[in-house]
Amino acid sequence: MDKTEKKKIEDKEQIHGNLRESIYLSLRDAITFGEILPGEQIFEDVIAKRFNVSRTPVREAIRQLQMEGYINVIPYVGAFVTKISPKNVEDIYDILIILEGYAVWEAIPKIKPRDLKQLKTLHNKIILAAQKNDVGEYYKNNIKFHMKFVELSGNEQLKDVLSSLRNKIYRTHYIGITIPGHFEEYITDHTQILDAISKADREMAKRYMEDHIRRTKVILVDYLKRTQEQPSIIYWDYEK
Repeated sequence: MDKTEKKKIEDKEQIHGNLRESIYLSLRDAITFGEILPGEQIFEDVIAKRFNVSRTPVREAIRQLQMEGYINVIPYVGAFVTKISPKNVEDIYDILIILEGYAVWEAIPKIKPRDLKQLKTLHNKIILAAQKNDVGEYYKNNIKFHMKFVELSGNEQLKDVLSSLRNKIYRTHYIGITIPGHFEEYITDHTQILDAISKADREMAKRYMEDHIRRTKVILVDYLKRTQEQPSIIYWDYEK
C-alpha cells in the first residue's frame, strides 16, 4: 500500500470517528437536557437521516451510550433511554469522593500561579452564572473547574478513569445542579478549596474537595429517592 492510499484510509477513519463522536454527543446531550426522556425509544433510521449518515456510526454511538448507562438495548426490540438509578449514582459518587480528593492532593505541588489564576477565573464564571441562573454556563464551567485538578495532577490514568466516571453521571450531574437552593453551598465549597490551594495546604484542600463531592451526592441521591417519577429537569438550548 502506497502513502497516498494509506492517507485516504486514515482520512476516512478520522471522518467516521468524528461522525460517531458527533452523534454520541448529540444524543447524550438530548438525553441529559430532556429532549429525549427516560423510556423513549431511539430509532437508528431517524438518527441516521438527521445526520445524513449510514446506520453504522449511529449504532456505534448507541453502543457507547449503552456502555455508559444512558441506553438499554433490547435485542430485536430496540434502544431505549434508561431511567436513573439512585444506587448507581450513589456508587459512582462514592468513588468520585476518593479520586477527586486524590487529584487535588496530587495537583497542589504542581500548581503554578497561572494555574491558580485559571481556577479562580473559572470560579468567577461559575459565580456569575449562578447569579444569572444560567444553568448551562454554570454546568460547563463547573466541569472544567473539577477536571482542571485532574489535569494538573499529571496522572493520565486518573484522568482516564475520572473522565469515564463523569461521562456516566453527565446526566445526573446536570440534574443535581438544577435542584433549587444549592448554588450558594457549592460556590462556598469551591471558595474553600481555592483558599486551601492558595495556602498550599494539601490536607485541607483534599478534605474540602471530598466534603464537596459528598455534599453533592447527598443532595442528588436524596432528591432522586424522593421523586417517584423521573425528576423534572430545567431545559435549555444545549446547542448554544
